[in-house]
Amino acid sequence: MGTPLDSAALDAHPRGRTVSRTSEMMAADFAMGGAAAVLAKSAAAPVERVKLLLQNQGELLKRGHLKRPYKGIGDCFSRILREEDFSLCGGVIRPMSSDISPPRKTLYSDGFAGLYRGFGVSIVGITLYRGLYFGIYDTMKPIVLVGPFEGNFVISFLLGWIVTTFSGVCAYPFDTLRRRMMMTSGHPCKYQSAFHAFEQIVKHEGFLVLFRGVGANMLSGIAGAGVLAGYDQLHRAACRHGYGFES
Repeated sequence: MGTPLDSAALDAHPRGRTVSRTSEMMAADFAMGGAAAVLAKSAAAPVERVKLLLQNQGELLKRGHLKRPYKGIGDCFSRILREEDFSLCGGVIRPMSSDISPPRKTLYSDGFAGLYRGFGVSIVGITLYRGLYFGIYDTMKPIVLVGPFEGNFVISFLLGWIVTTFSGVCAYPFDTLRRRMMMTSGHPCKYQSAFHAFEQIVKHEGFLVLFRGVGANMLSGIAGAGVLAGYDQLHRAACRHGYGFES
């Protein structure tokens, strides 16, 4: 029988080097992607909050948590800063806090399934969004980012923002349905399904309400563009310092 390989022998073995190399690449990709995402998402947090308010103001108006509708992105920003004593960068909007049931209440009234309300339409939306997001970017990147534009952060950022905006607009109605369904958890009046939510929202509020807040979403798409462009720049910087990622 063979003896176990020690660490030095494992490193010298071709298969061992391949496994070690793959692990290093995965760790580096994770770190660079995470760093780019944290910076980009933190910068876009105020716009994301405005988008959520615009997207869900129909439910807030029906339940009396909002006295009058927002007229647009600028009106929403100014009213939040003027009327509420909190920062735009918080993750939960205080006027909505009394309208969103805590997990314990949701479990008691709706069961475990209540925590996953809107999950089905969320899967459809995120599949469409990420498919377009990465598919279009990876297709266009070798076409656009070549020659004088290779490694150009501005061009890379603009390409990422266009791709993010297009993908976000296509998937936005699904995101609206998901969030509207989530807001009914723990409440007696619920949408029976994503199709029922779509039917009721369009019937009483109009089709375009599914795109309410899409302008703010386009602005927050800057974060998505920042993730793509930032990752590319970090990748290039790592390669310049000898940390190659080619297999």
